[in-house]
Amino acid sequence: MSEEAKFVSPFLRFSSIIPGEMMGMLKVTIIGAGGIGAPAALCLAKTGVGNLQIYDYDEVGPENTGPQMYGPTAVGQPKVLALRRFLRQQAPWTQVEPFRTRYEGEQLETDVVIAAVDSLEARRVIWEGVQKSPSVKLLVDPRMGAEILTVHSVIPTEDGVWYEETLEGPVMPATCTAKATFYTGLVAGAMCAQALKAFAVGERTMVEYNVDLRFLGMMGMTQEQKYKVLDDQESAA
Repeated sequence: MSEEAKFVSPFLRFSSIIPGEMMGMLKVTIIGAGGIGAPAALCLAKTGVGNLQIYDYDEVGPENTGPQMYGPTAVGQPKVLALRRFLRQQAPWTQVEPFRTRYEGEQLETDVVIAAVDSLEARRVIWEGVQKSPSVKLLVDPRMGAEILTVHSVIPTEDGVWYEETLEGPVMPATCTAKATFYTGLVAGAMCAQALKAFAVGERTMVEYNVDLRFLGMMGMTQEQKYKVLDDQESAA
């Protein structure tokens, strides 16, 4: 049997759902390689995304080995390097560019940005960078607090008004010791990948998802519903 005949695409099992060729052409920038950023990177790579840029200035600490995707052998390593090493094993078809630095709002040459950060201040910086980056067609902003999750799917040229309102707060409800659970991070990573896929194939209908894993509850909101919420808030003010 020839080598060509032996080849089986790693995307064969979901080729009718996710267009591997289209995903392979995408360049995605993930800002943050922690509880959401690392699972999101794995989900995107497993769906065939061809190029990932990952920003994070932090190192893996012992406290990260429970709620995040890193094991004890990664403690003390820069997160972006530990994540790149893991992704090379799991999805060698994806090129990973690590940036061991804090993202400061510079222009990005990328198609999609995922804001996997843990503060509204960092999200504002990312939004400023997205606005000055014409190549960015989609911003995905996942927010996690213990077992509660919100994911925003933002087209910068269409959704700026309602999205900027979310940057004023409130932050996700969680105590300082319960900011993340591993399984909630996995769900967040999966939802980031689904948001990107939905946008890529023209199936994006919801701009916000709210998930409460305590009660297995989910609610989605369309762009029209988001603007209605803003109108109601202004009327009540």
